[in-house]
Amino acid sequence: MVRQEILDTMLQPYYPECRYLKESELNFPTMHSKFSISKTFYGAQSGHFNATEMMMCYNQMAYTFIAASVEEGLIESAGTIPLEKFIEYQMANCLMARIGNIKFKSQINPKNFYGEITLKKYPTRGKNLFATTDFSFYDDNGGFANGDALLVLALKNCHSK
Repeated sequence: MVRQEILDTMLQPYYPECRYLKESELNFPTMHSKFSISKTFYGAQSGHFNATEMMMCYNQMAYTFIAASVEEGLIESAGTIPLEKFIEYQMANCLMARIGNIKFKSQINPKNFYGEITLKKYPTRGKNLFATTDFSFYDDNGGFANGDALLVLALKNCHSK
């Protein structure tokens, strides 16, 4: 399991009612997570997981995945970045450069569902780490959505070895 300290730290920038990620298990290069969305904050309740919530959940899962991975030195090209250093750069230096191939195959119950992120490639160019990921969300009743994303982590300000 990903330490509660990492989860709490990565969710700190979000309003408490928008902290959808509940727990994660890292099995590098994949992380499995559990989510729950009790209330939608952008309009009327749709009753299902949609694109707005997908982006919030992906962000929370990606931040947690990267923080846990770089703290443990699992992404060799990034070196080791302690959690207390990573949090300083989380919002300003972790950028979602591209998101694509999103498919909603069947409705997901937002009250109780799961997510998975897999790191496919992670080259470093200059002082930037380019992390290509695949992701999916699903529930216990066959709900399913997936896509891919490119994250860029600006390493120039992070202490790495």
